[in-house]
Amino acid sequence: MAVFLSYRMQTGNAISTCFTARDALARHEALTLAGAEVISICDDGRHITLSELREQILPSYIPPRPRP
Repeated sequence: MAVFLSYRMQTGNAISTCFTARDALARHEALTLAGAEVISICDDGRHITLSELREQILPSYIPPRPRP
């Protein structure tokens, strides 16, 4: 399943990229920690929430390990 994640970096540039659901969730968390603003998450042409994205990949979701 393809999920489009749109986000804005601190430089002001907006980017939209296609990921698998698992990668989109991991990227969302990494971008948020880096200070980026996630603008939207789209699946099958509709906007979904972060909770809906998590539900799509549970119970197999394993959060990324924090980096030292």
